[in-house]
Amino acid sequence: MNRYRKGKPGQGLVEYTLILVLALVIAVIVLVLLGPSLGDAFSSILNTLEST
Repeated sequence: MNRYRKGKPGQGLVEYTLILVLALVIAVIVLVLLGPSLGDAFSSILNTLEST
């Protein structure tokens, strides 16, 4: 079992990097899609707080 692990020492790092990149791409897509509605919600909350 150990001889298979010794063959590709950087494979784990590459896999973690790919997972991180995928998570970042998904986060950016979600922020782009939901950004305007989140901005409107925060503006509404801020306007409500300022008027009281």
